[in-house]
Amino acid sequence: MNRVRNGTIALVIAITLTLVTIPTQATRILFLSTSGGTQPDSVITIQTTIESSGVNNTNLYFSIAGPDGVVVASHQYNDVPALPPGEQFSYAWQVSNAGFPTQGSYTVSVCWSPGKSTNCLYGSASTVS
Repeated sequence: MNRVRNGTIALVIAITLTLVTIPTQATRILFLSTSGGTQPDSVITIQTTIESSGVNNTNLYFSIAGPDGVVVASHQYNDVPALPPGEQFSYAWQVSNAGFPTQGSYTVSVCWSPGKSTNCLYGSASTVS
């Protein structure tokens, strides 16, 4: 619609915005493994690799649960770097098994969360060793 008022033309322009969704890679845990700890009072190494879809300010929370389900060790890593989409990050945690019950299987878990929470929003993984 055009209006003329005191020599000035005012134009009403309709702008159409188009929302384009670009698919991104998933934020996910790619790898979780354990090694060592086969003897009493030895070191267990837990390794994980994550892949980001562009998240930042995240943490990794690890736990080891004994045969009865009770957590015997845990660790939170709060320095996961900001990762652009598709970027991977690997981290390893070492812990002594001194004082762990000697018989039975253990469940090793990792939880990837925003901030310093442990809600596993970005993923979780477990393995039994």
